[in-house]
Amino acid sequence: PSGRTDVASPLRRALDVLERPDGADVVYSGADLLLVSDGELPDPPLDPPTAERLRRLRSRQGFEVHGLLVGAPRPTPLDQLCDEVHTCLSRFDPLAVMRERSAARREERLEAAPAWRRAAHRTA
Repeated sequence: PSGRTDVASPLRRALDVLERPDGADVVYSGADLLLVSDGELPDPPLDPPTAERLRRLRSRQGFEVHGLLVGAPRPTPLDQLCDEVHTCLSRFDPLAVMRERSAARREERLEAAPAWRRAAHRTA
């Protein structure tokens, strides 16, 4: 669907490089793959032939696939591809920022409130 990240094409290109039988790319020996995404991937994220090719090559070469999810941690189709998904910029997620600021304002108001109100709030 439109607006979703095509992860299969760049992954196929990476597999092409890792599969080279001539040993010309020794620098990639032992390399892992890193996929960076906002998590907006098709579900399933790969077509069956590419998924099978990835499975076979991982098994044969022992590399890992890591995901870097830009934004708030959440389940995404990236989880199906990766050994581990890391998050980036989650502290800048608008909802998380809003919740953090709201909690800080509540705490400030509570600290400025009379003692009897603070005590009542803590027992509630």
